[in-house]
Amino acid sequence: MAQLNKQDLKISFLVGIIAGILMLPTLSNLGVVLDLKISFLAVAGLTVFTPFGYLVAYFLSKWWLGAIQFVKFGISGGLSAMVDFGVLNALIYLSAISSRKTRVSSITSPVCDALGPFKL
Repeated sequence: MAQLNKQDLKISFLVGIIAGILMLPTLSNLGVVLDLKISFLAVAGLTVFTPFGYLVAYFLSKWWLGAIQFVKFGISGGLSAMVDFGVLNALIYLSAISSRKTRVSSITSPVCDALGPFKL
């Protein structure tokens, strides 16, 4: 079993906060009414979920040696997706373009960007 790296735990906590904040423009563009309660739940949920996932991987590493690396990969990939979604949806919100075509684009563009190297 690997040792618990406290720096990775702190980084996963920070990633959860950043991803939660970047999720807010996406939720807004999808039509979710963002009051204080929903905004807090979105940020707090990811802030708690990412370190919890890292701790679960730490305990699973007793049986599966690649668990921690797998979760680190998932955390970094999730942050990358949230940056794509957050920036794109923030730009849509700031430019006041809110057509159906743009909303579909706000979902498919980051997904296609992430899958670009695979040339589907």
